Amino acid sequence: MDTAELERRGVSPEYPLETRVTVLGHVVRGGRPSAFDRLLGSRLANAAVRALLRGETRVMAAWMPPGELPTGVGARSPDDPYCFLIELPAVLAATRELLEGRGPLASWRSAIFRELETVLLL
Repeated sequence: MDTAELERRGVSPEYPLETRVTVLGHVVRGGRPSAFDRLLGSRLANAAVRALLRGETRVMAAWMPPGELPTGVGARSPDDPYCFLIELPAVLAATRELLEGRGPLASWRSAIFRELETVLLL
């Protein structure tokens, strides 16, 4: 998608990431979405749209059990106790770290795969 099309759709060209529509249930299991998948999508969409209506931009709605996020990353959505609104720069930074194989999430994933490697090879 070119920059003009992104701008027409209201997406900032300063975040040059390719985006596509994804059905979450299909990605995770490769099958039809479950009732939970459908409810999750609805709840995330609700939190995101209500944030936009409040004038909040540059945030991503995320699903997490109740608890606290690290300071300065985001905040719980006032519309759903399981949705957090995470600031887009934090999301992009974490994604970049993951793609580059650095950061705490990448380290955790690498450790899990190393641990499971012997089991998966059986």
